[in-house]
Amino acid sequence: MSLRRSKTVLLIMIALLAGCQCGIAKRVGTAAADPPPDGGSRRSAAPAAADADAFPVNVEQALLFDPRMGPLNAQLADEAGPHLLIAGRVRNNARRLVHRATVYATLAATFGERTALERHSGGLGFAPRVDSNDPWRPDSERSFRCVTRPLDPIYLELRPQVIEGALTLTAQDPLGYRFRGELVRFGVDWQPVFGAMIDRTASVREDGDARCAPQQKDCRVFRNQRVRLVYQRGAAFKAFDADGADFWLGAEQLVFDPPTKTAAAAPAPSAPPAAPAAFPLVARLANGVTVRVSRFNEQAGAAAGKVYVAALVFVNDGPKPARTPAPNQFALDLSAGAYATPAKLARDGDALGRTIELRPGQSVEATLRFAPESDDWLAPFDLELHVPKQTPVRFPLFRALAAVTRD
Repeated sequence: MSLRRSKTVLLIMIALLAGCQCGIAKRVGTAAADPPPDGGSRRSAAPAAADADAFPVNVEQALLFDPRMGPLNAQLADEAGPHLLIAGRVRNNARRLVHRATVYATLAATFGERTALERHSGGLGFAPRVDSNDPWRPDSERSFRCVTRPLDPIYLELRPQVIEGALTLTAQDPLGYRFRGELVRFGVDWQPVFGAMIDRTASVREDGDARCAPQQKDCRVFRNQRVRLVYQRGAAFKAFDADGADFWLGAEQLVFDPPTKTAAAAPAPSAPPAAPAAFPLVARLANGVTVRVSRFNEQAGAAAGKVYVAALVFVNDGPKPARTPAPNQFALDLSAGAYATPAKLARDGDALGRTIELRPGQSVEATLRFAPESDDWLAPFDLELHVPKQTPVRFPLFRALAAVTRD
């Protein structure tokens, strides 16, 4: 065999061998791209594009709170610092009988180029849990509630550049199906952790107790009761019902209306008209006595924690003698479900140690002192006056104090 012919045969064999290898590679690639049969396994940790809408989520609550800021917030966590609470429902549209599932929340905050923080929730997130005894069936929903670990309390002294929440789901069925993916990501409002005015309507989720002043004996709320929300501090909301009664409710007690929704079947109650946001704060009682709160401040140098002092003036503007309210009819609303009653006075002759009768046109000055349990994060909200058989009178301290601060 000539040398030229040998070279030709060798080149043909190399070409045939290369063609076989390319064919094999092509067939392997095609097989990898084929979807598994129904009930088969997709082992990748990341969800496939077809799974993007497999678990739609409805986030009902997403808010920041610090457990130090009032008793309603303290019920949610023990560690100091801002936590993220996320609650809602997830629907199983994956056509899978899921017997293992977890959902967890992430709080992501950026305070500067070199300070980006993440905190996650623990536990399974679902209540009741998803397991073989109570599987998550197709076309059904599951409720979840997640609370993240807190940011360090020092970050309450700063303002984040960006703060977001996210919700991540893992799920599997007994046939090997796996899902892991982020369901939703959204911005979170920072200011309500300290307290902020709002204007929303809601319904009470279940019969239960509300937080109100010690003088109010019955503070029950009932399922589907309509309320208007006027203030938020963390997970606590100041609410008014259709009769004008006011109380604090926790976020878990409420079903919030969408911001644009107007309830037709049960009109939302109106909040009471806003009182002047400046001292003196004035109210006239049914017996003709006018009550003026001329000043409210924290007493400087108090040895036993915070002491708040309210300076009052009582004037009888009626045609007949009338008595001033008793000191135990006042209560200081410290927001988020915390209240304080007036401290007992050492001198019996002080005008606020007892009620006194005023002649028409007569006036008297008095002082109320409140010494709540030591808590640096409590803040005066309203001064309330509860006179028997009358609607409670509220002096909006938070508005007046804000006006003093601005001035």
